[in-house]
Amino acid sequence: METRSIRGFHDVLPEEIKRWHHIEEEAKSVFELHGFSELRMPVLEFTEIFARSLGTTTDIVEKEMYTFQDRDGSSLTLRPEGTAGVVRAYIENSMWARSPVTKLYYTGMMFRHERPQKGRFRGFYQIGAELLGPEEPPSDAELIAMVWKLLEGIGITKYLKLELSSLGDGNCRPQYKEMLIAFFTPEKERLCEDCRRRLGTNPLRILDCKVKGCREIAARAPRMIDNLCGDCSRTAHSGHVVHPYRYVDWGGHPPHGLAAELGELIGDAAQALQAGLAELLPRVKRGHHGVIFSDDDEPSSADNVGPVRKFRRWLASL
Repeated sequence: METRSIRGFHDVLPEEIKRWHHIEEEAKSVFELHGFSELRMPVLEFTEIFARSLGTTTDIVEKEMYTFQDRDGSSLTLRPEGTAGVVRAYIENSMWARSPVTKLYYTGMMFRHERPQKGRFRGFYQIGAELLGPEEPPSDAELIAMVWKLLEGIGITKYLKLELSSLGDGNCRPQYKEMLIAFFTPEKERLCEDCRRRLGTNPLRILDCKVKGCREIAARAPRMIDNLCGDCSRTAHSGHVVHPYRYVDWGGHPPHGLAAELGELIGDAAQALQAGLAELLPRVKRGHHGVIFSDDDEPSSADNVGPVRKFRRWLASL
């Protein structure tokens, strides 16, 4: 009998748990102060819930999901992220009928079959917040300010900077994809194998590639922020989203590329990065989710603190 944990999974020992409690209690305090209520979802969902919400061409769906067939033949997946389950619960339980705006947060374990490395696991913990309802810049501003307040409470904002960008909408994003295809096609042989495949499926993903050669090429690519349509240029959340929260000392930095895993998001994107120790800190992302299940679904904004790497590694550096 094996007496060791599965590769990529780990125990949280008693001497570590107080640090976890500090993060979780701070998140609960900040989120509930902003009117968010806790939601607990199952760790198992039908596979199509994630395939539809994340996009079939994302690395998560293509390579990283723990998927298996149930006894009745249905395909089930251990959740790789939280947003899809929140939206499923929102629709299934008719939360939209109770209030025009629904604010939910969650904590829990997520699962991705990626290569384990220092500070990165296949079983990891994530804290997330979702605001479902009207698609308005103040909603985006509230979420970004809220997660920044959480990071302040934890005591790590001195290591961070906030980057704001936009992925446009259904009008300008398709044109931007065509621009990327035109730009990257002459460079195709210099791209990694994954990016050559992405060129034909989702060229936006090339902007997020971690391979040095691809990153150097992507640095010269056209920027979405420079190619927004008229509506997005006039109402660009990236320009308006910070105004309702001018008192928040976050400092906005427009990035050239995209935050990780934003291939399925629209509207604004924000990412907090730690200078020099990014691999040891949790990645914090904020995205605006448009259509997830059907064309009639409500828009959703989301903040995710995760995947949460080992707290002890980055708390020890505070």
